[in-house]
This record gives sequence, C-alpha cells and structure tokens, in this order.
Amino acid sequence: MLKRLAIKQPFKTALAPILGLVFKIRILNFFISLLYGYFWICDTKTF
Repeated sequence: MLKRLAIKQPFKTALAPILGLVFKIRILNFFISLLYGYFWICDTKTF
C-alpha cells in the first residue's frame, strides 16, 4: 500500500502543472475569442 502510494505521488505532482497549464490556455483562449467576437461585433456596427 505504501509502495503504491510512493509510485503515484510523483505522477500526481507531474500531472498538476500540466493540468494547470491546459486550464490556463483554455481560459486565455476563451478570453481571446470573447474579445475577438466583441471587436468583430463593434466593427460590423460601425460599417
């Protein structure tokens, strides 16, 4: 039981930053698409 936990621990610590990075990229992508959509709507209204 203790040995299995020791094997799982480095995997969890390695997975945490990767998941965090993916989450950050997703949030960033969402904000970029939101801003792009907002500017696109503003552009179509001005013309």
